[in-house]
Amino acid sequence: MSNEATNIGIIGPVRFRYMNVFKPRMNNLKQPPVMQYSVTLMIPKKANDFCKDPIKICEQIKEMVKAGAELKGVKAPVSPFRDGDKETNNNGDPKFPGYWYVVASADADTKLILVDGARNPVTDGWNS
Repeated sequence: MSNEATNIGIIGPVRFRYMNVFKPRMNNLKQPPVMQYSVTLMIPKKANDFCKDPIKICEQIKEMVKAGAELKGVKAPVSPFRDGDKETNNNGDPKFPGYWYVVASADADTKLILVDGARNPVTDGWNS
């Protein structure tokens, strides 16, 4: 990937888990291991005080995936959504009850531009 931004997408609000967006980390699950940025985006299945329209958020993510696939020449992109009630953790319990979730990642050489709700650049201070 180049260091120039090729896709721009603004979605939200979503909840971040396992957030590595300010500094890449080693992903040992890849062979060979690679440095990556990553985050799990959690979208509630039902509207709440934090996220008034989760269906709209899901549609925005679907459009971003479709646009990214078109840039890469992929005709039938795979849905990135996972069901937090059906996916289980090591204990067999639901991984993220009441949420859909999407795992997003980018190679360390990708230039990430993060913005807050007012579209101001963010370079630190977010926690998962």
